[in-house]
Amino acid sequence: MDEFTRRDVDVLVLGAGLAGLRAAWAARQADPRARVAVACLGRGPAGSSFANANAMLGIHVPATDREREDFTAQVLRLAAPGFADPALVAVLAQDAAARFAELRDLGLAFRADADGQPARFPSCFSHRTRLALVFTDLAGAYARFRSRCEALGVEFWTGTEVLDILVDNLASPARAAGAMLRTPEGLVAVRARAIVAALGGPAALFARQVTGAGNPGTAHALLARTGAELVNEGYFQFLWSRHPERAFWPAEDLARDGVAVLDEDGFPQDLPADLRALAAERATHCPMGHGLPDAALDRFVLAHTRPDGTTRISDPERGEFPVAAMAHAGNGGARIDASGKTTLDGLYAAGECAGGMHGANRLGGAMVLATQVFGARAGRAAAREAAVAPLAEPGLADELAQDVLLELSAALEPDSGEVVRPITPDLHATVLLGSGPGLDTAHARISARMVFAPTRAARLAAQAALLVTGFLRRARVYAPEADQQAAG
Repeated sequence: MDEFTRRDVDVLVLGAGLAGLRAAWAARQADPRARVAVACLGRGPAGSSFANANAMLGIHVPATDREREDFTAQVLRLAAPGFADPALVAVLAQDAAARFAELRDLGLAFRADADGQPARFPSCFSHRTRLALVFTDLAGAYARFRSRCEALGVEFWTGTEVLDILVDNLASPARAAGAMLRTPEGLVAVRARAIVAALGGPAALFARQVTGAGNPGTAHALLARTGAELVNEGYFQFLWSRHPERAFWPAEDLARDGVAVLDEDGFPQDLPADLRALAAERATHCPMGHGLPDAALDRFVLAHTRPDGTTRISDPERGEFPVAAMAHAGNGGARIDASGKTTLDGLYAAGECAGGMHGANRLGGAMVLATQVFGARAGRAAAREAAVAPLAEPGLADELAQDVLLELSAALEPDSGEVVRPITPDLHATVLLGSGPGLDTAHARISARMVFAPTRAARLAAQAALLVTGFLRRARVYAPEADQQAAG
């Protein structure tokens, strides 16, 4: 008896966040005859797309030629020391207004000004411009996206976990062939003519994180296993947050009189005078900045991080409390082209698991914009490819599925369904610093976790975490600063 069942689709979308929903909508709209299916864990909102603590999201929308030029220049300037493809940044700027218009037509609840028009706000790393438009009622936004998809005939396979993306390596060139899924009815091997990965980002790999529920953080590992090229996989947005409530804490508060970091003996350590001048610039963005001068303020706090991943703050107005640098979102993923295609034929990516349109840092609202721009482009391109691409031979598809079954059976314990977070609190500071002996130790410890992982899910999570630490070791992201600290 077979240990899995089989399904065939034209376009398979993996994930139902903003990127996956937009991709499914675009694919079915591009080819109403195509069978388009979305594999998702739950029926309701999940993942970072719909998990904002303030129940609102911003989308960065340059609408004029001047605004588009400024947007492109800002994104590329913030990219260092990471990689950003100017062609992809130009696509974001080019498509922004049209994608925003679709969201308004869909009925999303944008905050309005006195004239009833969408209000424009400054955003992180772009506080001098007012190009961010904010929508609220995220549950309502999800419902509208899903209703649009269902009205177009998109199928939703709820309660579905993506175990692997299947690749036909016998084809020349190799191409994505389908996916192995775990559904409420059992294991399912899916043959697909084209796949759109919209599986979210890797921030869930960190024990200290502020991400949405339901994302195991393993998308980069799944994509790397296909042979798709990744970019910027070690760059994240980290937010200082009070622990354990996860409420945002502004690091620039250290420049206020009386506010200090407590060392391991409980003695206050005031912010050095030469760092106080950085507080004003640090106040212009909530996430830490990679490669920016004001990152020195964050490194000062990190230098006093304890083994539990927290730093204690003394504030004359708020008392003593612990804060932690919590992973919020990733800035990298599978490298894509202007159509959302990865370096593997038949495989597209959008959202937080796609890379190249942001660098080491990204403008506030640029990720929501990327979900809509590249979600739409990936969905349309996948539908076009599916119209002419063949399905993998049944025998080959079964062999690929059997390989996944062997991995599952080789695990010491069955997967529990719990999210595994291999970057434990004691490793946070070294991973954030991105260089030095501590990072080598963290990489070795995570490697050991992968070797001795009791479940396949734990092994996949460790593999995803090794992509992060491996990237940082190669790129030496904070090399000069971290090496100075190690020497001191």
